[in-house]
Amino acid sequence: DTISPSPERQVQQTALAASDNENTGVIGRPVPVAAGAREAAREPSLPLPETLPSQLRAEAAKGKPAAEYEVGVRLVEGNAAPVNAEEGLRWLRRAAKSGIIPAHLWIGSLYEKGQGVDKDLALARTHYLAAAEKGNAKAMHNLAVLYAEGIDGRRDYKTASRWFQRAAERGIADSQY
Repeated sequence: DTISPSPERQVQQTALAASDNENTGVIGRPVPVAAGAREAAREPSLPLPETLPSQLRAEAAKGKPAAEYEVGVRLVEGNAAPVNAEEGLRWLRRAAKSGIIPAHLWIGSLYEKGQGVDKDLALARTHYLAAAEKGNAKAMHNLAVLYAEGIDGRRDYKTASRWFQRAAERGIADSQY
C-alpha cells in the first residue's frame, strides 16, 4: 500500500527553515513536471472559504507557496473548510510549481486514488518522482509501490527495489519490510 501524505501543520515555519539537503524534501527549487501540459497552468480558483483563518487566506491570495500548500491540504482533507478535492488540487499545483515538495506527494496521491481528478497512474508517478528526487521518503515508497504493482500493466521489480531501498534508508517501515 502507498502511504498517504499527512498534513504538515508547521509548513510555513518548516518551509522557511528547510534546506535543500533535508531528507523530508519540504521545500526546494521549483520542480519541472513533464506532464505539465496535461495539467492546467495557473487555474483560477474559487474564493476561499471564510472558515479558513484570515491570515492563511491572505497569504495564499498573495501567492505565498507555503500558504497555497496549506490551503490545498485543508481543502482536500476538509480541515476548517468543506472538502473540495478539485479546488484543493489547484492550490497544491500552485505550491508544487513554487517548490513545495510535499505538494507533489499530495498531487501524486490524488491522481493515484482518483480523488478530485480522474485516476491517472502516470501522473501519480510523475509527481511522486518529483518529490522522491528531492528526498521525500514517502514519495519514494509510493513510487516503489507503483512500480511493484505495475504501471500500465508492467511490473518493474528492479526499479521498485531501488526506490524501496532509498525509502527504507530514510526510515519508512513499510519499505524496510
